[in-house]
Amino acid sequence: MQRYIDLDPKRLTTKKDMGEYLTSLFEFQLPVTNLDALHDALSEISQDTILCVSRYEMKLTCEEEYAWRTLMVISEVTIHNPHLHLLFTEDI
Repeated sequence: MQRYIDLDPKRLTTKKDMGEYLTSLFEFQLPVTNLDALHDALSEISQDTILCVSRYEMKLTCEEEYAWRTLMVISEVTIHNPHLHLLFTEDI
């Protein structure tokens, strides 16, 4: 069964916020405290998961360095983990 997650890039603007948000969102066993830990945690996901980000939110993310870096880590992991996908949605 696929899991759909609406990602809120506004909650990725600082290391602390990103860690708390994604640890809770993905229910990781260990807290995510930095981008390396995020990479490792996402690499271990074994349930098919689709992360949805609206195009509008993505544009805003480009203005926030840490959120942008976080999305780049997520994007990189999707290349190597066949269970994790990033989907950019149209705004309604």
